[in-house]
Amino acid sequence: MLRNVRFLGCMNLILPVEEEEGAGLCGLSSLESVTVINCDKLFSRWSMGGAAAQTQSTIYPLPPCLKELCLYYQQSTLPMALFANLTSLTSLELYNCKDITVDGFDPLITFNLERLEVYNGRDGEAEPYSVAADLLAAVARTKTMPAGSFQLVRLDVDSISAVLVAPICTRLSATLQRLYFRYDWRTEKFTEEQDEALRLLTSLQALWFFDCRALQSLPQGLHRLPSLQELHIRGTQKIRSLPKEGLPDSLRLLSIDNCCPKIYEECQKLRGTRPDIHTVAFIARAER
Repeated sequence: MLRNVRFLGCMNLILPVEEEEGAGLCGLSSLESVTVINCDKLFSRWSMGGAAAQTQSTIYPLPPCLKELCLYYQQSTLPMALFANLTSLTSLELYNCKDITVDGFDPLITFNLERLEVYNGRDGEAEPYSVAADLLAAVARTKTMPAGSFQLVRLDVDSISAVLVAPICTRLSATLQRLYFRYDWRTEKFTEEQDEALRLLTSLQALWFFDCRALQSLPQGLHRLPSLQELHIRGTQKIRSLPKEGLPDSLRLLSIDNCCPKIYEECQKLRGTRPDIHTVAFIARAER
């Protein structure tokens, strides 16, 4: 039985829509994982932008039994309605799919997710569309997913503000262990409301800030995270200090890479006051 399918660089491959031609991959009832990398035309015949037009007889390109879906470097416009039937997903990865829209997005596809990675890399000063921001906003608005309904263990996104709101953090509090913020060039500092939302993540064990270039400070409420064991800061030059209130007693690893020189001084002081924290500090490239 076919369980895993991977399309890599198939630039002219098109999934058929017509039932007599197989209607995509929806007939493969044993399929568990689909990975699509650089295949811009694969879903070009499928158009489900109008969610209101969907019925029980709607044909989707992928089977509802699918557990893992990974889309990388898709440059064509794709509505999330294409995947509205994938309510069994445990892993969803959308990387550099800058033209995916939330048209027809069904928040129920996030119900069983244990891993969600949705972010767009930065290749210049232009602000890329944040799929994650719109997706999480739709989840926050839904009334059919109560607090504690998420199964997410890992969340990897390019929008700090989309995650740090009470409706999202309340749903994530019981399960989320690893949170990665990548390529957010919008957020400069944390509001009081965002600090309060972060406190709700009582199961969080690892927190990453990766290339968040506008960020000028860390959340002041970090010391209130009872389960946090790892804090990683990379490529974030404007953060000059650690939080005034300190770091949580549970923290065991602080990793600093390619950051402002002032924060390295803070790390040196920390080694004397918190020997229980293993500090790894890589000097910023510009300072070498």
